[in-house]
Amino acid sequence: MSLFSRNSFRASVYVVSKITQYIEYFVKRPLDWLLIPSENPILRSRKFWDFVTNHFLLSQKCIIFVTMDIRSISVKDKIVNRIQQFLPGTILFAQDFLQDGSSEAVRQQLRRLVEAGMLKRLSQGVYVIPKKLGEHGYLLPTAEEIALALARRDKSRIIPTGEVALWKLGLTTQVPLKYVYLTDGPSRVVKIEETEGKTSYTITFKHASPKNFASKGKISSQVIQALKAIGEKNLTETTLDKINALIMRENLDDLNHDLTVAPAWISKLIKDSFKSYKQ
Repeated sequence: MSLFSRNSFRASVYVVSKITQYIEYFVKRPLDWLLIPSENPILRSRKFWDFVTNHFLLSQKCIIFVTMDIRSISVKDKIVNRIQQFLPGTILFAQDFLQDGSSEAVRQQLRRLVEAGMLKRLSQGVYVIPKKLGEHGYLLPTAEEIALALARRDKSRIIPTGEVALWKLGLTTQVPLKYVYLTDGPSRVVKIEETEGKTSYTITFKHASPKNFASKGKISSQVIQALKAIGEKNLTETTLDKINALIMRENLDDLNHDLTVAPAWISKLIKDSFKSYKQ
């Protein structure tokens, strides 16, 4: 009775829908009766096997093999169609395709698409549609783009800290060796592979209390994190001048709000530099 399982029956009906025109041509009869809903899927499955074996002289095992293969191809087609809806450079996740098949079938098809060059694996369950760069190379997303994509997937907020904040604001030319972000989601480390099978760098998410996300300004929130990383005693005139130029680009209302939630020494530092920003 296992040959007539619900899954094999569904796959069989799928085959019938695809080859109906050919069967009708040979047997001169409609096949609508095969697709009528029934309370007994096993009975319908028996009707299907009797009909096919009588008219096509094929064994049940052979038909099962064909239908399973078609179902596998169908998962691949669904995934490919979904990928083609996005532009090159888009970051995708394995869970984006779970509605297209079982987790095992999706995993296998994604692996094959990586081997075929349609996708590039960045980390476990994280992929990108390659953006070609010349004839033989491709452009990968930045660490920040990957971090933001992970945050969107997890519906969490993130703030760059330390070296990342300094680098993003142009306060240092040194590319970060470690990408660390505060998050209101769970803490974890994501290993990024720029070369297949080899970890190139890591993105670390550290869970932080809600007060760290109280800032409103996009620029001022990063400036606060950068000043924390530098430290009050390590500030130079050159760094202060750059910070002042950055703050000038912030929305006044957002800046005034952020000064109320920033550490006291940072709030005083910015207020002293910008008397015009006082409330």
